[in-house]
Amino acid sequence: MKIKNLLLALIPISLVFILSGCAIKRGEVTIKQEAKETKVNNNSQLSVFIKEVKDNRRFEFNPRDPNIPSLSPDEINTKEVQARAIARKRNSYGKGLGDILLKEGQTVSSLMKENIEIAFLESGYQVIKDEKNITTDTKIVNVDINKFWTWMTPGFWAITLSTEIATNLKINTTKENEINVFTKGYYQTGLESNFVEVIKNALKLHIKEVKTKIDKMP
Repeated sequence: MKIKNLLLALIPISLVFILSGCAIKRGEVTIKQEAKETKVNNNSQLSVFIKEVKDNRRFEFNPRDPNIPSLSPDEINTKEVQARAIARKRNSYGKGLGDILLKEGQTVSSLMKENIEIAFLESGYQVIKDEKNITTDTKIVNVDINKFWTWMTPGFWAITLSTEIATNLKINTTKENEINVFTKGYYQTGLESNFVEVIKNALKLHIKEVKTKIDKMP
């Protein structure tokens, strides 16, 4: 009877380690995106220039809700870390542990710029990289990133990883297009690869929503 009680007592402790999936340490990942094969006419008059992508996210140390970006107190005001932060690991009780950053060389702003460029490419636009090549017909796009975060919600048999992305696209400085997407997935562990998977699903959905806005442009 004592052995049975001991085993029952150890179950919650085991779940902490199983569900957290090495959650104590910081993780660094690279997220790759690829445009679908499209029949883009290189002579098309449709062109776009992504001028600026601003990361407007605000971070907290110990937020009330896990969907609010958070970092450790010694790095919460470090701009370089904020620019790459995409998620926070948690144990099965929901306690915040290690964070997940994009690897050096990639930021949330660069990731979202690439995301929006893909949406325009798949809509038949040429993406202009050099401002000198802008024409009078080129769409000028500025982007505000208001939300980009992934978080874990504990469960009895599985954890839920959720990603929320909210952006505001300003096209030709006048028309604003708010885009908000949310995805979630159920997993047995908090491995970094699972975080990447749910983020990539959200990015694909964001591309789809941007393309919808593009189709409605005059």
